[in-house]
Parts: sequence; structure tokens; C-alpha cells
Amino acid sequence: MKLPIFRLFTGTEFGKNVMILFTGASLSQLIPLLAEPVLTRLFAPEDFGILALYISVTALFSIIASGRYELAVMLPGKDQQAVNLVGLSFFITLGMTIFSLIIVHVFNEAICTLLNSEALSPYLYLVPATVLCLGIWQTLNYWTSRNKRFAFVAASRVTQSLGNAGAAILFGIRKMAATGLVTAYIIGQFLSIIPLVSSFFKHDRDKLKQINRRDMIKMGREYVDFPKINSIHAFSDSLQLSGVAFLISYFFNQAVLGFYSRTFRIMMVPAGFIGSSIAQVFYQKASETWAKGDNIKPLVKKTMLNISVISLCIFSVIFFFGPPIFGFVLGEKWTVAGEYAQILSPWIFLKFIISPVSQVPMIVSRQKQMFLYSTIANIFIIFSIFYGGYFVNDIKYGFYLLTVTQSIYCIFMIFWLIKISGIRNKE
Repeated sequence: MKLPIFRLFTGTEFGKNVMILFTGASLSQLIPLLAEPVLTRLFAPEDFGILALYISVTALFSIIASGRYELAVMLPGKDQQAVNLVGLSFFITLGMTIFSLIIVHVFNEAICTLLNSEALSPYLYLVPATVLCLGIWQTLNYWTSRNKRFAFVAASRVTQSLGNAGAAILFGIRKMAATGLVTAYIIGQFLSIIPLVSSFFKHDRDKLKQINRRDMIKMGREYVDFPKINSIHAFSDSLQLSGVAFLISYFFNQAVLGFYSRTFRIMMVPAGFIGSSIAQVFYQKASETWAKGDNIKPLVKKTMLNISVISLCIFSVIFFFGPPIFGFVLGEKWTVAGEYAQILSPWIFLKFIISPVSQVPMIVSRQKQMFLYSTIANIFIIFSIFYGGYFVNDIKYGFYLLTVTQSIYCIFMIFWLIKISGIRNKE
């Protein structure tokens, strides 16, 4: 008899699609994971701190680069409607790229002063390039998933990881410091677009003729909740993630930020391996099921159960053996990163369970509630880091408070997501 975790990956189209993405995600996460011990010996923690700040600034623009209309690409019943959402997303991405270009040029010095990092200044001028790449990737990623061409999605992730890790090692050998890390990051983002563009022009070139101003405006109005509500929600989440980096940089230094950024990156590897693969297929399957008028509660519960088994196996090891593992793999000076991982592991464990089904509120039209709950959680995250920096001048105390508050939030979210996914039972 097969356990539920094995049944998830076998015998159904859902399972086969998960396995395609899982294979790609595994490779795309394994590559940087193998590169990590090399990179931590080629670059200083301060270099990773600069990279973390660059990514954090970029995220504030890129998370809403397409007005969040890329998420709606999955939902229309007809491809003509969906491809006009793609067109609309591209136009918004272009506008956001220009906007970011203006901001980083006009407020360069102010941003560096606010973040207590003069070294960040030259890298801010590269932000628009990253915004453009991420906006295009986000849109084509959902279009490709809508058409169930998950092999191209998997190829995109592998290409990004290979480009990023390979370039970073090369630049590290050449002792390019933070410049090497930031440049490698941009190269990886650019390369990730190529498989998705290839897929689109191979299969959907004729659909470009269906894109027109009238239909883009119509689709924009029909799915206006995405920029009105989801974009604010997404920006709030991004502001939280970036805010953590900004506060650590302000109250402590770029070395502490470097330790934290690598800790968080490594702990999120399981989400990249497994969670994101399941999430992408789950969104496609759940959207399709909901559109047919069927209940998605069984799918939500089954997905959570399977992911929790995997999550427990991974994060229990980090909880008990984090410092020695990090010190051995990354180098002795990175033991402190293992201490951070040990403290944060209960929160990341619960976050990992929720992440694959986090799109349920969009599917069942509960985005406003989700935004409210998420905002409250984000406030507690920011306050936790502020507490550690301002009141006790010890980042570990901030991490302890963060773990307690976010664990409570995640437990609440598990029950709430299950509840709202069964709403059709009441109809």
C-alpha cells in the first residue's frame, strides 16, 4: 500500500506535472546548493549583504512589475482572454521598468543613506534591468503553466540557476566581490527568460494577433482586483521581506545581513525543491477544478498533508543540528548562520506547509481577508526585527520573537485555508 506522499506523485496528470516541475526545481536548487560552499569561501559575508540589499530594493518594484495581472493569466476560460492579459502585463512591466529607472537615479543617495550602505550606490542603477527581466519571466511563467508546458518552466529554473551559480563562481575567482554577485544574479534572471520565450514563439506566435487595446482594457477591468488588492498585498509582503533586510542593515551591519540572507536562502531550498513545484501545479489544477464548480478542499488537505511530512523531516534536522551543519559545509565563520537557522526553523517549517496552497484565497475570491491577515503578520515580523535592533541590540532576540509570532499566524492560516477551500459545500 502506498503512503499519501507517494500517491501524490503517481498515477495522475497532477502528479506527473508535479514530477516534471520537481525534477527541474530539484536541479535548479541543487546547483546553487552545491555552489554555496564554494561561494561562501570566495565572497565575504559583507558581499552577500550587498547582494541582499540589492535584491530587496529590486523586489519592491518587481513584485508588482506586471500589476499582478500575471496571476490572472491562469483564470480565463478562453486563450484569447488570457493572451490579452499577457499583453497587458507586458505593458505594465515596461512602465514599471521606466519608473524604477527614474527612482534609482533621482533618489540614489537618499536610498543609500536610509539603508546605511554607501557601497550599494553603483548597483542601484542596475535595478531596472532586473525589474524588466522579472516582469517578463513572471508573465510568461504563468502563461506556460496555463498551457501545461511544465517542461519549459522547469528548464527556465535550471537555466537561471546554472547561469547565476556559474557566473558567481567565475566572478568570485576573479575577486570581483559584491559586483560579481550582483552581476551573476542579473545574468541568471536574463537567462531564465529564454526557455519561456522559446516556448511562446514555438506554440503561440499566432496568438499575438489576438492582442488588442480593447480586449486588454476589458480584461484589465474584469480582473481589476489583482492590481487593486493583490498588488497591495504582494507589495506589503515584499516590503516586509525587504524591510527585514533594511532594518538589519540599519541596526547592525552588512555582515549580519549577509549571514541572515544566506541562512534564509538555504532554509528556503526545500521550498524551491518541492514546494514551488507543487504550488504551480496546484494553482493550475485548483483553478481548473474551481472553474468547473467542484470543491477543492480535498486537494488542499491532501497537498498540505504531503508537504508537512516532507517538511518535518527536513526542518527537524536543522532545528537540532543547524550550527555544526552550517559550520562544516559553509566554513567555520558561518556557524552563526546555523544558529539563526536553528531559531527560525519552526516558523519556516510551518511556512513551508502553507506556501503550496497560498493561492487558495485568489481562487475562492477571499483576497481582502488574506490581505488583512497577511498585513498583521508582516507588522509583527517588522516589529520583531526592530525589537532586536532597537531595544536589546541582539538580532537573535528579534528572531526568537519573530518565530513565536509567525508560528501562531501560520497555524491559524492552515485552518483558515482549509475552511475557505470548502466554501462550495455551503452553496
